[in-house]
Amino acid sequence: MNSSEPARHVEPSWFMLFLHWLVRIDPEILSGCPTIDRYQMISKAVLLSAVGCVALFAWGAFFCQFWPLYVAVPLTLVVVIIIVMLDQFLGSSRWFLQGVLRVPGKARGELLSAVLILRLVIAGVTSYATSTSAMMSMSAATIHAEEQKERDATNTAKLAAGAAEKTRTRQMMLGALDAEVSRTRAEVDAISSQLDETRRAREAAGRQLVDNQSKADCQLNGGPGCHRGKGPQYREAVRRQAEAAGELHRAESDIAGLEARLAAATRKHDEAVAALRAREPEFLAAAARIDARVNAELVKPSNDPLMSYMALQRVFASPDIGPAAHFYAHLLLALLLVMELSYVLVSEYFGHASIYMARLIARTKILAAETADHYRRATSTLFQHGGEHEHVAFRVIPRFGSSE
Repeated sequence: MNSSEPARHVEPSWFMLFLHWLVRIDPEILSGCPTIDRYQMISKAVLLSAVGCVALFAWGAFFCQFWPLYVAVPLTLVVVIIIVMLDQFLGSSRWFLQGVLRVPGKARGELLSAVLILRLVIAGVTSYATSTSAMMSMSAATIHAEEQKERDATNTAKLAAGAAEKTRTRQMMLGALDAEVSRTRAEVDAISSQLDETRRAREAAGRQLVDNQSKADCQLNGGPGCHRGKGPQYREAVRRQAEAAGELHRAESDIAGLEARLAAATRKHDEAVAALRAREPEFLAAAARIDARVNAELVKPSNDPLMSYMALQRVFASPDIGPAAHFYAHLLLALLLVMELSYVLVSEYFGHASIYMARLIARTKILAAETADHYRRATSTLFQHGGEHEHVAFRVIPRFGSSE
């Protein structure tokens, strides 16, 4: 087949035209090539589409975590288009023959060339970014739990500091009044306890008085178990009756005094409580300001990419799940790196002996030669005088294709 012959004209469908554009294939040249070249074109288009789908899902899930759809969708499309276009340009940037069509004895030294290093750097950067976004998307539940734990610890410390500050403020504003209320309350409680004990003593003395009076009457007048007359038992009963009467009298006297003291202590306590209540609104206003400030400083739940990334780093640093998270992230990075490089590697090193590439190189060189010939002929007619060509310096009219 002569590569200089014009390829026959074809009218591919819109879908096939899109596939040709996706892998940078000229449909006119491909139409005259073997079927295997068309299979190669379709396979490369499917591979590049798969790379784009992986980027679409990874970046789409990442952006949808943090922004609404009307922001996430355009951002995802822009990133996916950039990744696909980069792979498209990298995969079609160099033309060379492979397989049995390669020039014998011509070694390829591009394995260590700057071009290959640049391609690896680009693929590595895009793969790392995509794997990080995919890791954050697939580990969203773990990241949210880590964020909640950090948020709870921070907020607990802030709330404790706020409570301590309110305690100090109350001590400064109401400390003396609180102490007075406590002191008068303790005094009231002490007098009340003493009064209750005295009342119990009065009741015991009253019961003892009645019992001894009954025993004395029994001994005096006779009765069951009693010897009638004013004998020793009668005199003992009378003595105890007198003692009980004295204790009862003292208790009633003490009760009167304690009740007076209790009334006075209660008035003091009520006055202290009233003074405290009068100053308490001022403290409550100060406490409300402290609470408002603390609540404003509390870490609120947020959906921020930076906070999620920091939480992911804490997950990596965790002694419990850190090693598993690191392994999973490295595995995901390696997988996405292979996927990102797959199209470029296939285009560069795993291609078959392509008749399409031979025809494309041949037609491009022929068109370049025709253009150079046309350039030479057109410039030669500009400097004719009397049928003779004028000598033109190289600096004035450079050769076609020269940068000088």
